[in-house]
Amino acid sequence: MIGTRVGYASTRADKQHALVKVRDDRQNLEGRLTVLVSTQRKIQARLAAVSQGSTRGLPAGPIKHGSGQLIWPVNGPITSPFCESRAWESCHPGIDIGAPGGTPIRAAGSGKVVLIQGAGSSGGYGNFTCIQHTGSMSTCYAHQSSIGVSMGQSVSQGQVIGNVGCTGRCFGDHLHFEVRINGEHTDPTFYRSPRDAAAAPPEQLAYVATFARPADKPDAIAVVDVDPASASYSSVVGFTELPNLGDELHHFGWNACSSALCPGGGHDHGGRQYLIVPGLRSSRLYVLDTRDDPAAPRIVGSWRPLVGRPSKRTASSRPRRAVSIARPSGPRPTTVDSRR
Repeated sequence: MIGTRVGYASTRADKQHALVKVRDDRQNLEGRLTVLVSTQRKIQARLAAVSQGSTRGLPAGPIKHGSGQLIWPVNGPITSPFCESRAWESCHPGIDIGAPGGTPIRAAGSGKVVLIQGAGSSGGYGNFTCIQHTGSMSTCYAHQSSIGVSMGQSVSQGQVIGNVGCTGRCFGDHLHFEVRINGEHTDPTFYRSPRDAAAAPPEQLAYVATFARPADKPDAIAVVDVDPASASYSSVVGFTELPNLGDELHHFGWNACSSALCPGGGHDHGGRQYLIVPGLRSSRLYVLDTRDDPAAPRIVGSWRPLVGRPSKRTASSRPRRAVSIARPSGPRPTTVDSRR
């Protein structure tokens, strides 16, 4: 009995010692993490101070359109996608776009500046600006090194409204970009539902299938300007001719349905980049890429099923096997407004 009590006491002492050691290790690690974050911020500040002279006055770069109404506020890779899980938040409420400090930020659309907050009052957003585009849609821009607009100011699409920086909760120069529908954070590459899409600004381009009845000329996809404010309104502004005769283009559409993909679900998905265009007479299937220039889609692939011998019963040809069509290779498409 005495031996058992001694054993219990020894085990309890060992566990207590182990618990104390774990707590000490945790405190040391947390302390080191705090020092590391502080050091990283100091290094970033020094680099920003050194490069301030060279980054000030950086060009805004060419305007890059998405597949819809908005343009990219800066040109760069997406370093953090929408709804990414982080230590301090379960769903990242926008996308992060990598760009050098000082890079000019463009307004993604025309509108009115309705919110400006400094780094001390934005709750981690740093220098923060929001622009109202319609009654339901607004865009917001965070972590700016400087703000170039004033409260209530009207801005045009593509106008420079600030500069990329690393203010607020930030560990490197980038632009945090948000699209909000009725105040709710929304994936900038998608509309969350058909209702959101219907409430969004109207399209500026429309794609129309054209074909020659006698099949003496190739069919084509025409791009029509449907923006009433444009000088080329109702005119054909693009024309992509197919390489074969006699396709007789039929109903066509996008490679993805934005509202059906449930962008708020936290899973990976592609964007509306490719037009899938079938030929009714030829059974060919064409894939046209609209990412580089929405007004000039280019053919990136075409398929035609293998046809076997005619059937004795129907005297018609039957496919020898099913054809599986995969999305063409290349980087995963990302768009700013993919409602088209």
